[in-house]
Amino acid sequence: MSDQVAAAESGAAAPAWKSFSSEQLAAIEDARAVVRAKGALARDPKGTYGLICRACTKPNSVDVDFCTGCGFPSQPEDVQRLPDNIFKELVDGKDIGAVVRFRDEDSIVVSGGAKARSEVTQF
Repeated sequence: MSDQVAAAESGAAAPAWKSFSSEQLAAIEDARAVVRAKGALARDPKGTYGLICRACTKPNSVDVDFCTGCGFPSQPEDVQRLPDNIFKELVDGKDIGAVVRFRDEDSIVVSGGAKARSEVTQF
């Protein structure tokens, strides 16, 4: 039984990457090859690192073999430095790909781009 049939029968939707074309999967592997060609990532001991899923862009722990969001296989080439504090960057005015929906002296509401998810936080 195919993964899509099994997912449909269980009521769960198949992950989007299961329907990627061979060209889309090749583009992911090409991007990984570019990173591999640059050599190992020099890690700053003060930095925070994660595996960024090539299929859904979800940040994951560096210790996982598959994305915890969509199940796409991860590779060492997917490790990237993560922002230390995405909300501090937003408050400081750095463009993080988010749209500020509401802001006052006590709170901020944003809707995200690739780096930010919809969040509400208190200062």
